[in-house]
Amino acid sequence: MRGALEQPAIRPDPHTLSPAQAEYRRCTTRRDPQDKNYHSSDDYALQKTSQRPHTNDEACVLVALEHGINGYPNVAHGGFLGFIVDESMGTLLICNKDRNKDEIGNPVDVDTLVTASLKVIYLKAVMTPQIVLITVKIGEINGRKFYLTGSVTDGGGTLLAKAEAVWVGIKYPRTRKL
Repeated sequence: MRGALEQPAIRPDPHTLSPAQAEYRRCTTRRDPQDKNYHSSDDYALQKTSQRPHTNDEACVLVALEHGINGYPNVAHGGFLGFIVDESMGTLLICNKDRNKDEIGNPVDVDTLVTASLKVIYLKAVMTPQIVLITVKIGEINGRKFYLTGSVTDGGGTLLAKAEAVWVGIKYPRTRKL
């Protein structure tokens, strides 16, 4: 007899992918390096071995949401969702740090990138527990400003939240020697 908290074993058909799984597979599948949308889960290793400039315009992150992040019973706290979208955007920008160029292609001298603004629009309650797909994309790059978009979708492909952000490259203040 099963305990009260145990859930029945679910064995999904391995040949049937949910929209979230299909999107994750699309974002992590190895493609032809000549394809401008090429990216895979082992890009870091490929970049280190080939020592060639490499960029991705998009990142996909699967996040397992549990009850510990609830704002209301069985509903994820909106601040936490904003946090994971913001962190996903930051990770994408770190992977693309060599793209920070001015209008004529010269590198802009910055020490780090920070969130200048983040607007999250919550479309539906995000129930817990569940696995969600965070997809973030780099839009326009204008000197030190990066414009990004993001989305949160559930396993059925339903859009739960969308986000827009501006990130800015900054220089650390230099200390003077006395």
